[in-house]
Amino acid sequence: NVTVTTRRTFTSNGERGAMAAMAEWKAFQNQDHSLVINASEVAACAGFHDYKNIPELMMSHVYQGRRGHLLLCHDAGLLGLRIASEEEQLLEIAQLAGSSTTKVLNEALEVKRGERKLESVQGAQDLREKV
Repeated sequence: NVTVTTRRTFTSNGERGAMAAMAEWKAFQNQDHSLVINASEVAACAGFHDYKNIPELMMSHVYQGRRGHLLLCHDAGLLGLRIASEEEQLLEIAQLAGSSTTKVLNEALEVKRGERKLESVQGAQDLREKV
């Protein structure tokens, strides 16, 4: 993981100044304004990861952490938008496609959540084919 923080320069006069600068830096690092980006996400931003969704990636970084989630909810409210999970979005699309699609998606989501177990590899392949 890579932590990105704003740059700040310190001027110190001797050891006392260096200690004060270090204390100030430690306090700065422990505040909730750091952005954590792992290496594959850096690669995606640089165009070296074909399978990452860049808009989704950027949203996850802009609205990172607990404060970020609160900000996302606030921003959505200002824009009159509803926050929906990926699962909710899939279910809404499946409902538009019909009841058989919704049924198969619900089966797959039950497996994903661990609410249902498949007995064999063939069962997994059959479910994949249905989806």
